[in-house]
Amino acid sequence: MALFGAPVPHEDDPERAVRAALAIRASIAELNQVTPGLDLHVRIGVTTGEALVALDARPGEGMASGDVVNTAARLQAAAPTDGVLVDATTQRATDRAIRFEQADPIVAKGKAEPVVVWQALAPRASLGVDLPPAPRRAAGSPLRHRSPARSGRRPANQRSGRARPASPARCRRPGAATQRLRDRHPPVHGGDGAVAGPRCRATAAVAAARKGAFLQRADRHRGVDTGP
Repeated sequence: MALFGAPVPHEDDPERAVRAALAIRASIAELNQVTPGLDLHVRIGVTTGEALVALDARPGEGMASGDVVNTAARLQAAAPTDGVLVDATTQRATDRAIRFEQADPIVAKGKAEPVVVWQALAPRASLGVDLPPAPRRAAGSPLRHRSPARSGRRPANQRSGRARPASPARCRRPGAATQRLRDRHPPVHGGDGAVAGPRCRATAAVAAARKGAFLQRADRHRGVDTGP
């Protein structure tokens, strides 16, 4: 028995389990071709659900129990020769990655109703798994439909006939709140000549204005005259 999702769960554990089952079936077929007369066959059942898992039940061996384990054993016993049967939960979780064919429901011991099962046929085409990766664009090759000559449009800094920056910088004199902030926290000159202090940036101006407004409210709450 193989258990997927313990001790580390993955969101594609059902797909991993079904792909492993199909790989086992393919490996058995290859062994039979390489060694005539071997005549090995398998039956595999895959279910998805909650189980009680003890990783250290025995030295070097784990243990899993629960209804999902019992159902997997019933599916394995009812599977056709060299077939892979999965329950409805596994089929819904892997339908986009695996091709299935609905099989006849099976009567399982301990189940009041027949169990709906599906037979896994083969993986669907998947990029990087069943198909070669898509070729990447070579470095320096032009992009299609991106040439200004084709589109008939000119860059933004050439439409008015004069060169201008695409994103002009805007600076202005600091307001009262920003000036008070500068007075309280003057620039600090580092040993290497660097200066740390307010800069003329849009984000810095907004942050300084918000902090200045907060300081004004704090001064009013303490009864300090901050001016108009």
